[in-house]
Amino acid sequence: MPIVSFRPIILAVVVASAASACVAEDEPANELSLYGGGFGYVGNQGRLLQGFKAPDWRVFSFTNMTGVRVIADGQLVSDQATGASMKNAIISGGGFNMRIVEAQSPQSLGDRWQYRLEQQDPSSGLWSPACDEPNLVLPPADPPASPPYAFAMNGWVWYDGGIISSNSQVTFACTTGVMAKAVKWGYGTDTQWSSITENGTYVGSVTGFDMMQAASRMARADYCGQGLTNTLDGTPIFVDDVYRNPGAIPQGFAFEAAWPGRAAKEYNAVNHDPVVCLSKLRWSTLPLGGYCPLTLPDPRVNVKASFCDDLLAQPTLMEAGLNGKPGARTYSYTTFLDAGLYNYNDLNTRRRLATTHLQPQVNPALPAWIPSSPGVGFPAQSEDLWLDATIFQAALPPEIQVSGLRMLSSYNCGSDLVTTTSGSTCPKMFDEGQLYPVNTPGRANLRRWTDTQGYSFTTTASPWSMLYAGNQLVEVLGGVIRGQNDVNLRWGTISGATYTLDVAMRSGELITNCLTTTSTTATLFAPRHGQTPTCASGRAIDHNDIASLTLTATGPTVSYTRTVTYDGFSNDVYFQLGKAAPTAIHLSWTNLGPKYQYSVRLNDEKCLAYEDVRTDLSRVLYRKCPSGLAIRPSSVDSLTVCAKGPFSEKCYKVPYNKTWSQFVPLSP
Repeated sequence: MPIVSFRPIILAVVVASAASACVAEDEPANELSLYGGGFGYVGNQGRLLQGFKAPDWRVFSFTNMTGVRVIADGQLVSDQATGASMKNAIISGGGFNMRIVEAQSPQSLGDRWQYRLEQQDPSSGLWSPACDEPNLVLPPADPPASPPYAFAMNGWVWYDGGIISSNSQVTFACTTGVMAKAVKWGYGTDTQWSSITENGTYVGSVTGFDMMQAASRMARADYCGQGLTNTLDGTPIFVDDVYRNPGAIPQGFAFEAAWPGRAAKEYNAVNHDPVVCLSKLRWSTLPLGGYCPLTLPDPRVNVKASFCDDLLAQPTLMEAGLNGKPGARTYSYTTFLDAGLYNYNDLNTRRRLATTHLQPQVNPALPAWIPSSPGVGFPAQSEDLWLDATIFQAALPPEIQVSGLRMLSSYNCGSDLVTTTSGSTCPKMFDEGQLYPVNTPGRANLRRWTDTQGYSFTTTASPWSMLYAGNQLVEVLGGVIRGQNDVNLRWGTISGATYTLDVAMRSGELITNCLTTTSTTATLFAPRHGQTPTCASGRAIDHNDIASLTLTATGPTVSYTRTVTYDGFSNDVYFQLGKAAPTAIHLSWTNLGPKYQYSVRLNDEKCLAYEDVRTDLSRVLYRKCPSGLAIRPSSVDSLTVCAKGPFSEKCYKVPYNKTWSQFVPLSP
């Protein structure tokens, strides 16, 4: 039963306590890890549904096996094999041939059987781990097993996150996905629940599938129940439900949402129930995924919205349901960790940066947008405004201890606002937020530039786009939690061809005919004025959710199709189409450490000076170098990267391989 309160936020995340008598005794042990501070935390919560490499969503069938089902402790059995003898079983799922390479029996009371799964590459025939290992925003102190294990459970799931109850169908869920996370929290599909809640409310028949539906929607922050996530991998949450008392909630917890749970019998009957109520979003800088304004107004901006705190004054009403809507089954508590880094064009001062964060107010007041820097408020509505990146707030709760973060601060330098992590002789205005170290794997870098008139501009935009527009790179500041910039698409030229782009989302959804063009370039645009990136068809796409991009070139005599895996943050993507000559070069090199800077030459001629690259580890070379040198990949024979450290400078020259991407190995 949740505690009704809304206080200034201090983060702590604890799993619900042991089950009451209404829950099966063989419930899995709760997963605990520590970020620091002495509280137990839930890690790995995030965006993946089943936890697989793209496509994440998969329906499974077994080859040469009948009667496949899951029994006690998550043991997978069939008419032909049981337990550990299921090793080497062949499975079809997600368009891949898959196999079980290890079947591990429970290691302790309350544990479950776990399985290591591999999938076969259709083109090479090679086998590799099937479970994904997403980059966590707050990695746990005890890293999970690598490669991850998977649980087996009865039932299956639709791509929009709908749980379908069936004891004749088996599904797998990697421990990096939220379905397995729900199992670890005690919400397995085989768990039994009472018809009476902790408060004595009669809620009728509630199955393990129903509770899995509530818990998996909660774990992905799928507020609208449409399969659209509103969180980031590794976000900590506090878990509660209508049956169990989690004990004392640490001071500072804020109630987030109450989650209904109704599993379906068939995929075409999946229930898309939005949350019963909402008090806050898990990440304030993520656009609200899903469209359910009539039933789920956002309390950040709509004073008519219902806070869970208000409704929880009558918990039995919450559990029974409101106005014919399903009642709550699980509850989540979260805090604000993020600040939004916004860029805008101020016609008067030319200042182009503002950071804001949400700060809880005394109930029932709405959380308020608080600008970080006094005197640099949010832009007027008429000014061009866009969310450039999500960063950590300047003051994180003491329980969150993340080593190596860099403070981003703004300084008043007369007519210019300088935002940097390296300090300044100008008067300091405010600490804006915190960044990961420079070149953190899987994170977009934030860079500070000066424009053609000498004004500072801090952004995660494509370095080549900034250089091509005449901006000068000043410094690489650090990595952001999440970047929101344009994605530049390029490919080789095929005479008379038309190019069509299809987009595969991490959920498994395929969006066809996103873009059609005769040009050799296209752009997936980042949000402007609060809008999400959009295909030409009007389909909204957030590039952070893209798994892969497929380009089809159809010419008078030839046709090529090329699929490129997308990492969720890169500014530039290139498609190599058959033997078509590349129109750009993606050059990368070894990281020699933070004290080194780099420059680039083409055919021994200067292309990028040290001040054009700084500490970055790659550049896309396209059309024209800042030095004025024209870039014609067909005429390039050699590539040279020079590295300059505190005491030495050395250049490394390699032959150009005549493809889009080339890596240059460097040594100190």
